[in-house]
Amino acid sequence: PQTSNVTISTNPNWGAGTLVVSILSGTEIPFDDLLLYVDGQYREGFRGMTEFQTAQIPLDRGGHNVTFSFRYNPVGIEIFPPASADRLGAAYIDDVYFLPSGFTVAPTLVPSLMSPTVRPTGSPPP
Repeated sequence: PQTSNVTISTNPNWGAGTLVVSILSGTEIPFDDLLLYVDGQYREGFRGMTEFQTAQIPLDRGGHNVTFSFRYNPVGIEIFPPASADRLGAAYIDDVYFLPSGFTVAPTLVPSLMSPTVRPTGSPPP
């Protein structure tokens, strides 16, 4: 197996909070995988994504090492089966920030193609 890591280190003077990251992991076992470790301890794996998703990683006060580990051929096979059409064979990490305890992630608004409708209270929808 081949491995590529990226580690994010938090400030040892920070209080507890949440590390927020946007992830697109177009990985698929047995080809590749993306794993998350906090201070060397496995937290979770990310795979099979076709669009960016937000991950929230809770952290206690103090310094921490948050490591994303991309692994190619993690099970060590010699001949791969056919890959799915959605497999990107890559992982992307973007929009990384830390929120102290008491703060939350802002909701994401999806633009609407429809204009809002105002109806008198109690009237049925059109």
